[in-house]
Amino acid sequence: MAASHKRQRRALRDAFPRKLNLDLTAEIESLKAAVEALQRTFAEREADRRSVLLGQLAYTVDAIATSYVFGAGSRPINLSYIQDAAEDDAAVAERWQQVATFAEQQGVSITRLIQRSSALRSRFLSVAHGSPDELDSTTPDQLREWGTASYASATETLLRFLEPLTLDGKPLRPRQDVATIFAAVL
Repeated sequence: MAASHKRQRRALRDAFPRKLNLDLTAEIESLKAAVEALQRTFAEREADRRSVLLGQLAYTVDAIATSYVFGAGSRPINLSYIQDAAEDDAAVAERWQQVATFAEQQGVSITRLIQRSSALRSRFLSVAHGSPDELDSTTPDQLREWGTASYASATETLLRFLEPLTLDGKPLRPRQDVATIFAAVL
């Protein structure tokens, strides 16, 4: 009986480390799965943030042009709608022409600016509107990187147009003197 009792104790002693090892292995696997899920979530949120800020780029172009053509406080509209409105109103047409001439001076035809803005707008504008911190910290180089191959040309075109109209290195933050810049265009 004593031998049987010893065998049972030895079996329990031997089994305990194996059980502990199995429990640790399961816990480690569970932690690995949780880390992978967090990494996926982070990557998805980062992709969403990039989409928001690319949409913000198109929104910034629209907002600057709308504000100048229709006056401060006007709700931003697509550049093609501004162009259409210019056909019906001489004052709007004059200010729109200043925007178009300014774009040409930046090496961007107004037709191309409308097309490229529309491309980004249609893909990303529904999620535009970054936080104030994001607007302040987003750089032209980041936007170029995020533009990917399919939106690289559109991103570059909008950045070229915006560069003199926005704060240095902050393409999503319009300058206060945008109206003066456009008004100076002959």
